[in-house]
Amino acid sequence: MESEELSVSFGGPFTACVNRKHNEGEPGIPYWYQYFYIVPDLGMVKEVDWRNDTPPRNTELVGIQDPCVGDFDEDGDVDGIDLSIQAGDVATVDLKYFAEYFGANNCVTMIYN
Repeated sequence: MESEELSVSFGGPFTACVNRKHNEGEPGIPYWYQYFYIVPDLGMVKEVDWRNDTPPRNTELVGIQDPCVGDFDEDGDVDGIDLSIQAGDVATVDLKYFAEYFGANNCVTMIYN
């Protein structure tokens, strides 16, 4: 996998790994029809898709919503599973902060254009 320097609306320059999806057997469509630009410890910052669009559709990262305190299983919400982890003392957060975010379901959201 190759890497490439790029900037997007969210910032940069980033050094991104370029992951390409291969398209077999469809005449007239580029050999590589989707490019994903992934920055380690951040995630996907850009996608270029040639499947049905000329020019290609470009999607890029424009922002990241702040993470929630207590989303221990990193599934984007603070729910009963996170409460059981907190109660089991596997990951301890001050309860006043945990209570503030309990019920949140929009943690660490990547926002694309």
